[in-house]
Amino acid sequence: MVVGTRKPSSRASVRSCPRAPCSICSAIDIARPREIGASNSSTSKLRRMVGSACDIHGLHNELPSRSYEAMTQPIPNPAVQFDVLYEDAGFLVIAKPAGVVSEPGLGHRDDSLMNGIFARWGAFASSLGTARDFGLVHRLDRDSSGAIIIALEASAYDALRAQFAARTVRKRYLTIVEGKPPRPEGSIELPLDEVRRGDMKISLVDHRGGGRPAITRWKSLGSGHRRTLLDVEIETGRLHQIRAHMAELGCPVVGESVYRVDLPPITSRPPKGRAMQPLALHALTLTFAHPTTGAPVTVTCPLPEHFKQVAADATIALPRELR
Repeated sequence: MVVGTRKPSSRASVRSCPRAPCSICSAIDIARPREIGASNSSTSKLRRMVGSACDIHGLHNELPSRSYEAMTQPIPNPAVQFDVLYEDAGFLVIAKPAGVVSEPGLGHRDDSLMNGIFARWGAFASSLGTARDFGLVHRLDRDSSGAIIIALEASAYDALRAQFAARTVRKRYLTIVEGKPPRPEGSIELPLDEVRRGDMKISLVDHRGGGRPAITRWKSLGSGHRRTLLDVEIETGRLHQIRAHMAELGCPVVGESVYRVDLPPITSRPPKGRAMQPLALHALTLTFAHPTTGAPVTVTCPLPEHFKQVAADATIALPRELR
């Protein structure tokens, strides 16, 4: 089953926000890339440069300029703990815990994953500078868990980023969703637009085809009490991609508090020290070419206890190799 671009249904994939006109962004929204000869990425960059509240795809989108500044050098914090899954001279693969943001930001200046990285590999990370995000090759959502790559050398960062850009990195996730997808196996190919609601960035499904391409493939591994375990692979890496796509299918990720139409709108993150419920969404394996030798590398991140508990509560039997 393939789910593609279609007209909006009566069920919104994300709860709607009030409109607020902005002449610049309204013009961008109306003048689609195909009409002005510009790429989606160029218009997206223009939207990001607008430091005011904007109207994109009919939704109020606040984009303060400071939100798109380069990452400042993180403060070393040894209290941020994580397991190292793979260590090489040029890069690491680590297990990001649920509830930990990938990089410093509003309300998380000293408790992000990168603060912990700087406590242990600060000399390597600082040498890469802001141009290479201090070695942060890619990101995971705050409330998801799993494998994430950190570069320690410029050459490794460049090679790994090139693989992500070329979509040659295989990214396999496990998730437990509410209900069941429409088919045991299938894919969803619906573009996503990144917008801002309050102090949070979210992704909206763009049924008009003007967003950034996003492809998610799923396969059911078993069901339990009103919930289903899915093996998911993504060809693209958009913000909240799996969460937005699963909600669009009508089966939001367990623990979801943003992409659900049956909950009040959330416009801000919880205060520091108060985490949202961890998502039943785990980046299980990453497969990529070694940045120096070119040899295939596959790293698996063990399931966290909260994920196993969600499965047990739903009477879902995890595959033997994942228990």
